[in-house]
Amino acid sequence: MQRGMLAAWAALQGLVLAAAANAASIVSVSPQGEVAQVRQITVKFSESVVPFGDLRLPDPLAVSCQGATPAGSGRWANDKVWLYDFREALPPGTRCTLKVKADWKPSSGDASKPAATLTGTTEFAFNTGGPAIVSSTPYEGAQVEEQPYFLLRLNGPAVESSVLANARCEVDGIGERIGVQVITGAPRDELLKARRIEKAAAERALVLACQRPLPNGAAMKLVWGRGIAAAANPKIATSVEQVLRYTVREAFGAEFSCERERANAPCLPIRPMSLRFSAPVARELAAQVRLKPASGDAIAPKFDKDDSAAEVSTLTFPTPLPENASFEVVIRPR
Repeated sequence: MQRGMLAAWAALQGLVLAAAANAASIVSVSPQGEVAQVRQITVKFSESVVPFGDLRLPDPLAVSCQGATPAGSGRWANDKVWLYDFREALPPGTRCTLKVKADWKPSSGDASKPAATLTGTTEFAFNTGGPAIVSSTPYEGAQVEEQPYFLLRLNGPAVESSVLANARCEVDGIGERIGVQVITGAPRDELLKARRIEKAAAERALVLACQRPLPNGAAMKLVWGRGIAAAANPKIATSVEQVLRYTVREAFGAEFSCERERANAPCLPIRPMSLRFSAPVARELAAQVRLKPASGDAIAPKFDKDDSAAEVSTLTFPTPLPENASFEVVIRPR
């Protein structure tokens, strides 16, 4: 009797071990949770679930985004890994689920072994979160003007009211939050045109400005905060902050210089005289600067005929100049 019980127990253990050895499970799925810019799903199984070398087999999981099948296709990378490639990156505010198909069964392709069973979790989900900044102009780390425009390229349109409520400018040394304003109309159109941004991409472009001028020489941050909602699904919003750091340019100035025989002596009339700007100036504006004598015609700056740069930092005036004459530099001729 005891010997028969032991035999039955051993047989039962053998069945359990055989079943365990012939079971497969999904060991990893990517992405899961909140992930931006999703272009591919990767599903890995613990065991071989399709015949090795024969990858033209049915998809094991059904993919649904916002209740519909997204544009894309599935494929087997090998006997343990299945991929789903989206035709385009999913926009922000998208929820997707993956579920093992009821009629799909693992198969190793070995006729001598029974079909494997799938155990463990069979349903997964992810979302693409709120709209994120893909790139910016000016680029992060650049020097900006006192009243800059920030052209942000997003991975999808954002709800404007949520941007106004949750994006901000911050200046080092100033504890006060500085709100942003969304630039629209002609200023936005001109900026997009200057940057050669096409109509399709313009839908994902946002132009922001700080609500007040920034102090010269200060370090500042543009903060894309939590709670910015996706236009495609306002219930999904950003859960992490993106921070872009910049430096505000120093106060604009101009410095006149000339060669002298000694300190405090008059300028040598036969040597070059120049005006140096603290930041580059548009060539067409710089060309309007004049060196004006007490009497007579004003003198225009001299440009190198081979220099076609759109901006200049230094102007030089032609020589010789009359001796014992007084001049003034006129930045904005009347």
